Amino acid sequence: MIALDPSQTVTASLASDRHLPDEQRPCFVGHHLTAAEWLRCDQHLELAGKANDNAKGLEHLLNAFKVILIGWRHVVNRKGDPVEFRVEELADLLTMRELWELIYELLNAMRLKEDDLKNSDSRPVCASVPSAVTAPE
Repeated sequence: MIALDPSQTVTASLASDRHLPDEQRPCFVGHHLTAAEWLRCDQHLELAGKANDNAKGLEHLLNAFKVILIGWRHVVNRKGDPVEFRVEELADLLTMRELWELIYELLNAMRLKEDDLKNSDSRPVCASVPSAVTAPE
C-alpha cells in the first residue's frame, strides 16, 4: 500500500529552477495520498480556484499543500539562508503561479510513480501455488 509506506515519496521542482545543479535546486517532497487525502486535497484546490479573494485562495492552496507536502531540500530565503520546513512558509517563498505549478507537479509525480510501480512489478499477485494439478504420468 503505497500511500501508507513512508519510504514512498515523490519530488518536484519548479521549471524556473531546473537549470540549477541538483545540490542547489530547491526540491519539494510529497507523500502518496490515500483516497481520503486525495479528496481533501482536491476540495481545497477547487475552493482555491473559485475563491473571490486572494487571501481565501491562498489559504485553501496552502491547505492543499498541508495534505501532500512533507518536506523540502535546498530551499533558501533571499539572503541565501536555509528555510526550515513549514508549509506556511510557502506563501513567503513562492508566487501564486509557482504555488499552482508546484502542487500540480507533485500530484503528477505521484501519479507517474504509481504507474511506474504498477508496470514494473513482475512479482505474482498471489502466493505461489500451482495453477493446475499436475496430471499423473
